[in-house]
Amino acid sequence: MKKRQEKEFWRAYGAYADALFRHCYFRMYDRELAKDLVQETFSRAWASYFVEGKEVLNLRALLYRILNNLIVDEVRRKKPVPIDTLEEDISQPTNLPELIGNTLAGEKVMRLLDKLDGKYQEAESGENPRRETRWNA
Repeated sequence: MKKRQEKEFWRAYGAYADALFRHCYFRMYDRELAKDLVQETFSRAWASYFVEGKEVLNLRALLYRILNNLIVDEVRRKKPVPIDTLEEDISQPTNLPELIGNTLAGEKVMRLLDKLDGKYQEAESGENPRRETRWNA
């Protein structure tokens, strides 16, 4: 009996693993997560139905049901981030050394621009060529 169930399990794995992976991948868009969820699907099917000897009328439907439940669990586990949190994160410097480096580089550029002859200090942008800048104010 056990040998027959094991054969049936491996036949099901060969027949459905690729299709289950594609089904999962196109819902999660994460290759490694899709592999993990398909593996968990077969583990749960083995533990619940082959080891305990429960009768399964449609193995393919059972595997898709287990996988879809795992996908739903995964989506629920990843809670959405409120937009207020994102706005707070943007206003906070995330990489202080980089921020300091950019500030120092900007100050160096400003000092170098101040050394240029007046006619070379003015830069025009496509938006407003007559806009006052600190160099021509």
